[in-house]
Amino acid sequence: MKNSSSQISQGIQVIQMLDGRTVLVYHENDTAEYDLSQPDQSTSRLKVFFAKAYTMLQDAEVVAYPAIGTGKLKYPPNVVASTMIGTVLKCLKTHHRFNRNKKVKFVIHPRDEAVHQAFQLEMSRYKDLCKKKQLPDFKKADEVCKVVRIEFSSLKEGDAKKAVELLKNDEKKHIVSSDFKSSPFKRLVSQLTQTEINLVEKLAEKQHVDVTFDLLASDITIEGLPENVSKMNEEIQRLLHGKSTSTSSGMPSNWDMEAVKKNKWDVKLLPSSQEYKQVAAKFLRDAGSRRSQIQITEILRTQNLQLYKQYAAQKEKVQRELSTDPGVIVERELWHGTDKESATKICTSEFNRSFCGKNGVSYGKGCYFSTSSEYSSCYSPSNFDKYIILAQVATGRYQLGNSSTDRSNLPESFHSTVNKLDSPTIFVVYHDAAAYPTYVIKFSLTPHYLAGWI
Repeated sequence: MKNSSSQISQGIQVIQMLDGRTVLVYHENDTAEYDLSQPDQSTSRLKVFFAKAYTMLQDAEVVAYPAIGTGKLKYPPNVVASTMIGTVLKCLKTHHRFNRNKKVKFVIHPRDEAVHQAFQLEMSRYKDLCKKKQLPDFKKADEVCKVVRIEFSSLKEGDAKKAVELLKNDEKKHIVSSDFKSSPFKRLVSQLTQTEINLVEKLAEKQHVDVTFDLLASDITIEGLPENVSKMNEEIQRLLHGKSTSTSSGMPSNWDMEAVKKNKWDVKLLPSSQEYKQVAAKFLRDAGSRRSQIQITEILRTQNLQLYKQYAAQKEKVQRELSTDPGVIVERELWHGTDKESATKICTSEFNRSFCGKNGVSYGKGCYFSTSSEYSSCYSPSNFDKYIILAQVATGRYQLGNSSTDRSNLPESFHSTVNKLDSPTIFVVYHDAAAYPTYVIKFSLTPHYLAGWI
């Protein structure tokens, strides 16, 4: 909100805007309400005003008419529309017949549907005058304007500044703020998916409120009019409650519910999301000295409910079998290098032990995983479009593996085999449901990295 300079002469107010533009405003004091007993006289008075305003402002590049008369003067919208458009067309023909750059705009309040309809109906009667087959739609201000700049002009020094201060004070009185610091679902805010964030932003536009996300602090701030803020708060609480319900039903809270409904297994993470950053950081951290040569293309979250339930059941089984040995780690996050086709099969079906031997069986005939993304990435054959899976693996109790170990000869009290008993880096599991492919990372290696391997 800023001040502009202004002066008035012969009914025309000249406003010098801050961006250098000059705005002319025509003022008319000779107004009267619509007379039902003398409609022709009222319409004639309106025609004179519209024509006079156009003549006074004919040198301006653009002439803008508000829907004068439809408010306090009580003119019927159809009368104003037909009179205004008809008069303007005659003025254009008289003063600017050969000027194709002249523009006339009709400004209508976005919520005044009756006036909108009246103008649209009247405009449709002149469609033959337009080169286009169809007249352009009306643009509503609340649909196309997200930021409004207000400039004040005044005839007396200091009045504009006072108006600015009054508006600011009025805004402070009516605008409220709300957050989710005390919400029972606060922890779920940081787990919102990009689809859910987009949904909240669309709802915010409809409610005419500002929404700010702080995923690191697991908080959302809403600003706007009290009634709108309250409605928006309810909408977000409802969304978070839905995520909470999905968690209690055995579904991870960070899953995208819309994707689940559509049976979409791969959900692309937004690079700016906290979830993406956490997965990427682990990938690079586990990549050792080669992390600087890795370029991540995308990260997908796997949302396969059937596979997840099968894994959850297997994990629970391992937990029960280790109930007397609480020192054993039940589940680990491990890496599995692969190609695009195999990654898709794994995420839509499961890790399949029948493929063991493809890259060797040194530590057993099962599915291989590693604590090192650097090591696992070597098993992704492509040089540029490489794929690696970050999986949840129920490793449970392990023993040293060898090339002859398989599910038939693995002791019942053990759940996996390893490359070494002291700080193992390679794990082999022998149950297809013993691992869940949580994330799929597509990445490439820079030429500098490849130079040591080609």
